[in-house]
Amino acid sequence: MDAPPSHLDGARVLRYVISRRGGFRESRGEAVFALAICRYDGSKDVYLFDCASDWEVIGDAPWDSVDEAMQIALQHAMGETLAWTIVPSD
Repeated sequence: MDAPPSHLDGARVLRYVISRRGGFRESRGEAVFALAICRYDGSKDVYLFDCASDWEVIGDAPWDSVDEAMQIALQHAMGETLAWTIVPSD
């Protein structure tokens, strides 16, 4: 699985992690292969996106901060260690 595009569903990707085990869990009946923390322009919230293997967003939830989104992601990772990749800002 390659790195994500710079934006998912119109939100800029800040960090992402790809499962090294072939998937974290299922969301809405689809396998979650990657997680991305993103922010929409003009928003103070960040969003934790569940993503399919082609970076299609399966589900999302807003959080107050990147740190909070990362903590929630740990709960969804089914014991997998999350090694986040930070995407440099433009």
